[in-house]
Amino acid sequence: MINKAIQQYQEDENVMIQLYIQWCFNNNLNAVALYNQAYPQQETNIPLLNAVEEMENNHLEVDTETLLNVLQLFGNEDLALVVSQEAEKLAK
Repeated sequence: MINKAIQQYQEDENVMIQLYIQWCFNNNLNAVALYNQAYPQQETNIPLLNAVEEMENNHLEVDTETLLNVLQLFGNEDLALVVSQEAEKLAK
């Protein structure tokens, strides 16, 4: 049961990463650079780098509000703040 819960969390986290990368791609933003801006003291995020390398150009539309909700759901408030700031810049 615990292993299933861990596996489900990891799968959900992977979906969050994919949504974030797709949103960045759709808005011509560098996903890794934004992540590093949000978490400058953190070591390299290997799952993020792997996901960026493996990303397929699938033209999935990800609206900012959805992305912010997903990021916050996973406790990524700092990244949600940076995404929000970039979204405001894009809206201008």
